[in-house]
Amino acid sequence: MLSRRSSSSTTSLLRKRPSFLLKLKGDKSLDKPSLFPSPRVPIEILDAIIEFFIESTASSPDSKFCASYAYIVALTLVSIDFRQLALRHYFRNLMLLSRRHWAGLFNFLTSEHQRNQLRRWSGDFTWVKSLCSSSTILSYQPERLGRLSHLHTLSIDFCREGLVTQYPRVKQLLNIYESSPSASSLISLTLSSLPAIDVLLLRLIAKVFGSLTDLYLSSTERLELTCCNACYEESLSRTVHSPIPDVYLTPEKLATEFALALTPLQKLTHLHIGIFLSPEKLLESHSDHSELDSVAGWGWDTIVDCKICKRFAKGVRHDELVVSSTMAQYLKSLKSIGWSTCFSRPYDLENQKTKADPEEERDDEEVQEEDRSRESSQKYYDDTNFDDSDGDSSDDEDEKFHFDRSGFMKTTILVSRANKRIRVTRLL
Repeated sequence: MLSRRSSSSTTSLLRKRPSFLLKLKGDKSLDKPSLFPSPRVPIEILDAIIEFFIESTASSPDSKFCASYAYIVALTLVSIDFRQLALRHYFRNLMLLSRRHWAGLFNFLTSEHQRNQLRRWSGDFTWVKSLCSSSTILSYQPERLGRLSHLHTLSIDFCREGLVTQYPRVKQLLNIYESSPSASSLISLTLSSLPAIDVLLLRLIAKVFGSLTDLYLSSTERLELTCCNACYEESLSRTVHSPIPDVYLTPEKLATEFALALTPLQKLTHLHIGIFLSPEKLLESHSDHSELDSVAGWGWDTIVDCKICKRFAKGVRHDELVVSSTMAQYLKSLKSIGWSTCFSRPYDLENQKTKADPEEERDDEEVQEEDRSRESSQKYYDDTNFDDSDGDSSDDEDEKFHFDRSGFMKTTILVSRANKRIRVTRLL
């Protein structure tokens, strides 16, 4: 009945399934029959306390990204049950910062898997529900991804890839799931900083992850806004940011081909495609004449304030609605679709929200609630103490990447269906 005790000088925890018994040290009352039931802490309450502790340490100002493993070492030493609870919550959401970090975490989970197999317990790799990293880190021994059989959310940053290397890298990573039953457990996929978003990429995603309900793809964060005009123009040349009209002649053509590629995703409800539906020359021409406009700057984020470029705003907003409506005709379960846009501001959420009927307002609230739920699930836990002497440590520095699902220069369009008719409403 007695498990490993805590280091406290006044209390100790005794494990007796399915709860823990709290007693004073030296108290012999437990050895004697009692007419009154002993106070016990239900295991569900302990589970909630440990979860709150790990989440609070992850969000503390002292932590670089999230909770360090040092915070939970003491919990893993209390008892076997405490250890299982602490590790389960710690490994639920992971952010991998380097190849060495990924190797250390994987080796730790492998040792836990071997230990649990001897005891016929579940755990280890099934603890990981959400994973966030870069393509260069995950491409090192990519077969490790196949071991995460209960992964629900996967976020990959492609900032170090180019137009030539993108597709081979995506195929290398996603092919791990092609013959794996774990692909059916993934419901949310985020691929950011993509050099290009095309039909080939969409077909591959739809082929591998048929159970997706949330798909977020984006390319526009690759455009350099923090340096100078020369760097910005260079970033434009290595990113397919506006595929109309050079790649797809019309917005309707883009909508049809994208929708047909995603048709196998019968459960897809939320889709974001981070490209501009404005003409490709808009960004380049704005950069050329921005010196004549004292209000606007040279970046695409200033087009919304440019007096010359404002004449494109009405047409672009119309195309965003047309493309969204066309895609919704093919994707029957779609509730919202988002695009990158040059004609939006971060504070336009309330100003541009249109009036809708009560049914649409309920859909609006559901979308916002699901967005909050997805954002809260993206709390990634980091442990810089994990190490692997066998890993590739050459130039293995922590990578910096950012997954931004906020409303900055994005537009979200809600899709509602009634009497076999589709209605699209701009949220932002």
